[in-house]
Amino acid sequence: MHPFTLPMPYPYPLFRLLLLLGIAALGNRALASDDACHTLHFSGNAEYPPILWQDPNNPGKLMGVAVEVLRRALEPLQVKLDARYEGPWSRAQKKAREGEIDGLAGAFYTDPRTHYLDYIEPALLKIPSVIFIPWDSPMLEKTGGSLTHWDQLKSWRGVTLINNSFGQEFDQYAARELDIQTVRSVTLAFKTLLAGRSDYLIYELQPGLSYSDAMGIGSQVRFLAPEINSEPLYYTLAKGSACNSAEVKQQISQFLRSGISAQEIEEITSRYRQQWRQQVKRQSY
Repeated sequence: MHPFTLPMPYPYPLFRLLLLLGIAALGNRALASDDACHTLHFSGNAEYPPILWQDPNNPGKLMGVAVEVLRRALEPLQVKLDARYEGPWSRAQKKAREGEIDGLAGAFYTDPRTHYLDYIEPALLKIPSVIFIPWDSPMLEKTGGSLTHWDQLKSWRGVTLINNSFGQEFDQYAARELDIQTVRSVTLAFKTLLAGRSDYLIYELQPGLSYSDAMGIGSQVRFLAPEINSEPLYYTLAKGSACNSAEVKQQISQFLRSGISAQEIEEITSRYRQQWRQQVKRQSY
């Protein structure tokens, strides 16, 4: 081509076709962005009644306080909640980490989790965690029935769930100072405790009491007072989730701050606690 010769324009029909295709592509991209979050796929610790547990009528789903409150929080956005049972708590965390679900309905804060989760303030609830022991445990005499400092656990063998957290400070202390094995379920943890393969079980108070009752071992275990700590339980969104937007996070946060009262949450908790007890009467664990 001569350096001063203008290039021939695209033939008009071809140019128009390319222009229309470009506009359509931009429109589709914008539409995909607008529709990116119409369903939140959540999971969590399914052994956490009355906060969260597997729906007996639909085993692929979760139910409990965390599900009802989050569903209500999302209503103004017309975002549906799909609360899925994904297996053990460790697997649910793995799926959130790998971006297979949008978030976790209930997690304590730890620095490692912030690498793949965004925490939503304020917390849903504060959850006390305690030390469960067999009813006739020698720990009762050694501690006087009172756990006044974590050092009292040093000479004993503990058990808890895989990847469970009891707050960052205790987790770091336990990793450094305590002998704690981990198992995949709370029922297995209680069985390990009563079989004498561990001296104590660390677990959250209400879920622990719920499962000991369900297993029919309520008279065989007790817990030491006071709790080892009381940690805030948060909703979280996976960093890689298409639903992790400022709008979704602000809506959940605003609902927890002013859309529902502490008394309402307590009433919901009481209702689900009763529902769990009714379920226990119909099932064996």
